Amino acid sequence: MITTIEPKKLCGTVEAVASKSQAHRALFLAAVSDRPTRIFCNNISEDIEATLRAVGAMGAHVNREDGSILIDPVSFGSAERTLQRLDCGESGTTLRFILPMIGALNGIIEIRTHGRLMNRPIYGLTSELSRHGMSVDQTGISIEVIGRLTGGTFELPGNVSSQFVSALLMALPLLDEPSELIIDGPVSSGAYVDMTLVMMERFGVSVQKEGDRYLIEPVERYRSPGEIIVEGDWSAAAFWVAADAIGSEINITGLNASSIQGDSDVRDLIDRIKAGNARIDIDAVPDLLPALAVVAAVTEGPTSFVNAARLRDKESDRLESTAAMIRALGGSCELTEDSLTVRGSANGRLNGGRVDAAGDHRIAMSAAVAASVCEGEVTITGAETVAKSYPRFWEDYEALGGSIRESFEETVKCRDF
Repeated sequence: MITTIEPKKLCGTVEAVASKSQAHRALFLAAVSDRPTRIFCNNISEDIEATLRAVGAMGAHVNREDGSILIDPVSFGSAERTLQRLDCGESGTTLRFILPMIGALNGIIEIRTHGRLMNRPIYGLTSELSRHGMSVDQTGISIEVIGRLTGGTFELPGNVSSQFVSALLMALPLLDEPSELIIDGPVSSGAYVDMTLVMMERFGVSVQKEGDRYLIEPVERYRSPGEIIVEGDWSAAAFWVAADAIGSEINITGLNASSIQGDSDVRDLIDRIKAGNARIDIDAVPDLLPALAVVAAVTEGPTSFVNAARLRDKESDRLESTAAMIRALGGSCELTEDSLTVRGSANGRLNGGRVDAAGDHRIAMSAAVAASVCEGEVTITGAETVAKSYPRFWEDYEALGGSIRESFEETVKCRDF
């Protein structure tokens, strides 16, 4: 889909969509709980659809009912083990979370991936699973997983993906013996691990942390709280926060001001950018880079985003695609292997132009934010990619006064095995 946006200030109120990260965790834990769980979630994105397929492949039953999802959990102890097939889409969270869960359930699964997902790091996790009784066989865009996961000592690097840590933390309590998870170095995006631990506690399981070690005791099942209301997503709301900061007037409802989501720091980071000559360590909040770069592009003076190498392994090479977006709109920036420096505009405006979303939902939404301060129209190719995290983004954009025209190019997608 190609979307062309007329430069226009946005005004109004928008409701935050449900946190994708929190929803992933709630769905997986509900699937291995002692009774059904109703999860209230106002945003069923493509990534959440992937996790719904994943918990179904694990053996849980999924029922959708008027703004909520009822998860009837897996029946433990079944003697039957049949091969399940899962289309994981492009959801890195779904892929990383299901791998140890399948081992904890002694299941067999073939997982098909799409896009750049298999280019994203996974080896640190799969090597630990292989050391503890599982067979993980990757062929092209598919992964076959078989074998029961056994407990013991697990070791992970902290600087690759917090999702490795979260995946094991959620699965290890389901094993028959205690486990120890040792993390080598600080955890990148550590707030997501904190989110995992909080969600596990809501499902009745606590983990003891001693320095760089997590000590996990076995439980028969997680204990469902009955209902979970997924809070508003600061990662998605960041685009509206950024638009408001550069001249629009947007009120966002449904956000938890005291949320442990790392991206809830977005307003503080924008304040630093607007103060001038900011140096932002983006490692803890990689999803914010494109939106923050737009703010930097219309703020006088340079802004440096550092410690950003991990962004090259997102849905796009997000360092390259963010730089390409800024340049396509008439801004100036410089790239290194692990940083992006944006040279801000003295008049607080950009030219407009044509942006390739590069298959990255956050690039498409950031370009739309930038359009509100452009002199000319902004055309975004691949604009449909917003569905990965925020399917109603364009609807909300128009409700805030945005003026868009859509056209379509013929594309073919095949998701069959």
